[in-house]
Amino acid sequence: MTMRRKLNSIAFIGLMLSVSVFSSCKNESIEHAHENHVPDEGDYICPMGCEGDKTYPQPGNCPVCKMKLQVVEEELVQTVSPNKQVLSNQATIKLQAGKSGKAIKAQGFIVPAQNHNLSVAARFGGRIEKLYIKFSNQYVKQGDKIMDIYSPELRTYQEEHLFLLRTKAEDGLIDGSRQKLRLLGITERQIAQLEKSGTAALTISVHSPVNGYVFFDAPSVQENATSITTSAMNTMGMEQNTGNENAYAASGPQIREGMYVNEGQALFSVNPLQQVWALVSVSSQSMDQIRENQSVEVVSESHPSLVLNGKVELIE
Repeated sequence: MTMRRKLNSIAFIGLMLSVSVFSSCKNESIEHAHENHVPDEGDYICPMGCEGDKTYPQPGNCPVCKMKLQVVEEELVQTVSPNKQVLSNQATIKLQAGKSGKAIKAQGFIVPAQNHNLSVAARFGGRIEKLYIKFSNQYVKQGDKIMDIYSPELRTYQEEHLFLLRTKAEDGLIDGSRQKLRLLGITERQIAQLEKSGTAALTISVHSPVNGYVFFDAPSVQENATSITTSAMNTMGMEQNTGNENAYAASGPQIREGMYVNEGQALFSVNPLQQVWALVSVSSQSMDQIRENQSVEVVSESHPSLVLNGKVELIE
């Protein structure tokens, strides 16, 4: 009986050793399988994560944001297991610059860039005898005549200059008289013609200082832009109260032949229109997404195929 118990104990111990060895071999084989496991390569994923961690077996574009799919890169990260140190694979995505796929659409209108307006003011009082530019927004070249002005004050200064020349006054007095005429807007050519003819001109011509488009009465042009702003905002469902009732007041000249102008009064402005402003109304929900110097695309309703590129200059 004692011998039989000993044999049973030996058999039980042997069974336990067998189970332990089998379990150990199984664990080693599982760990070995994990060490030798290599994830499939060639998977693609959306760089914006539109569908989470979903991958695609073939390259192409994301069905949501239409951006080009990126290759899933493998980064080896060391982790420590209870038995020994192993290497595990964790998928990562390489960050790249690109469009976010979210666009803000807004309506607006185009106005001349006011910082490029070159305003011409009357340097002396008088009466407009002749207008050579009949319409606002007309293109002129540098040196073109805009108007002729008759000024009794300017005629007096011309007579004084001719008197100094006839009496052969000192050079300093003559030079000072020429400088006075220059400050009144008289060109060197007009001064030379005055001294050559010896007769004071009845009218003085005002010329365009640069190439560009003429806008008569700059304040009215600004009022016109304000009126258009109101109209555009009302079209977009936005309300703005204004007392300006002269919509499109700058469609014609704000000055006319026979009217009197005062010294310092703005006569007209010239803008080359090489740069324009797009005034756009954006909803308050989108304001936190707009920053200065952001790129924008401007598309005209009359030319939808023409896309103009610009950037945000000012946020009111």
